[in-house]
Amino acid sequence: MDSEFLAVMATTPAPVTVITCLADPEPGTPVGTTVSAFSSLSRRPPMVMIALDRDSRTLAVVSERGHFGVNLLSAGQAEVGLRFAGKEPDRFANTNWSLDHGLPRLSGTAAWVACSVAAIVPGGDHDIVLGAVEYAEATGRSPLIYSRRRFGTHRPHITTGLPGDGGVEGSELDLLNAHAMALMGMG
Repeated sequence: MDSEFLAVMATTPAPVTVITCLADPEPGTPVGTTVSAFSSLSRRPPMVMIALDRDSRTLAVVSERGHFGVNLLSAGQAEVGLRFAGKEPDRFANTNWSLDHGLPRLSGTAAWVACSVAAIVPGGDHDIVLGAVEYAEATGRSPLIYSRRRFGTHRPHITTGLPGDGGVEGSELDLLNAHAMALMGMG
């Protein structure tokens, strides 16, 4: 079952995010780790959820400090994702970053979200951290995606019917996509 579960999860595309926090009060020591378990949770109020390994130093710091940053890596940042997934003691040493909302924000990301911890829920060998979004910014860069044990990015193969996507307005597929976006509150 374990190998089949891992095979199924390997086929599931996931955003590559680096969760960051400051271990100490200002100026603070930054900590961070790569996670693929990141998702929106609620629109009203805006909330996200992440999953961190129970033995993770980042989880201990996030739990103690009550805040965390979500750095959604951009398509050209696979090296950053690997660095923060590794065991290097100072993952920030060769990384451009700055403080934003009191949290470490990596440069060049596709998006940035600053959160306060709303709750922490046990989930197997991980803890699920529910975050109340305090600030969110999309940069327009393409996101880094991990699937089938490889990095990549999203390439749309269907159109939304929205201006600028190259789609043909009025087609049946465009209407279905527009309807789906409306149901999600995006149209």
